Amino acid sequence: MKTYPLAGHAGACNKVQVAASTGSLTGRCDCGFSQTERKQRHMTRITALALALTVYAAPASAQVYLHTLEHALVKAFANEFAIDQKGTGNPPQPTWNDPVKLRFGAFAPTNYYGAISGDRLLNDATNPTRHEKILIALKEDAEFSGEARRPMIQFQVQRAADTYEDADMRKVLTLTGDYALFHRPIYAPNLNGGESGPPAYLQAGAYQLHLQAGDGNFVLYEMVSGTMCPRWALNWLGSYYRNGTGWVDPAALAPPCN
Repeated sequence: MKTYPLAGHAGACNKVQVAASTGSLTGRCDCGFSQTERKQRHMTRITALALALTVYAAPASAQVYLHTLEHALVKAFANEFAIDQKGTGNPPQPTWNDPVKLRFGAFAPTNYYGAISGDRLLNDATNPTRHEKILIALKEDAEFSGEARRPMIQFQVQRAADTYEDADMRKVLTLTGDYALFHRPIYAPNLNGGESGPPAYLQAGAYQLHLQAGDGNFVLYEMVSGTMCPRWALNWLGSYYRNGTGWVDPAALAPPCN
């Protein structure tokens, strides 16, 4: 057994002992810590080692338990992150019948409660340049002049895949307790019969209310055997309409609309 000085330490903690036959460390000092403190430090090392072995030795498909809460489990799986309700029994029942929550918080006067972003990573794999491309903002703001600040969810998206500046971040949708504000045109099957092009009509069942691009008239059509049959119009369009009411006389229409 050989004893070597331990650089950087003095007094009772200045030596370690090494077995001559194997070269292994067989003794060490704990720098004057009490027996209770040494035991606590030893348990901390064991816990850290166990966690490291769990993370690095787990197969790629295994779930890694990152943290255990009183009524929830925080897990990692491959490239996913999960917060699961804790269960007990067979079949499992929740230990607390309340949903798990991901919460953000901020003190006034900060107007952002929190945000979730989708970023484009560029350049270095270890320390990449990060560009915010999509943002879900949880904030307290005002959308109109003179409006009091109110809680809202706002969706913001970069103008294009190759734009990165704040000036190119566009508001898409703002949701408050009083209104939903669409900052961009709305394209949907029940608005224009497709997923692209300018909005043209609202549809309910066999009826479509059109804002006609040619003359600016609102016209209500009924779809009959694939034919658009005018039934009502917002303004006068000649001999089709009776007494200026906007109602279309079916007798003035050709089959199958009559």
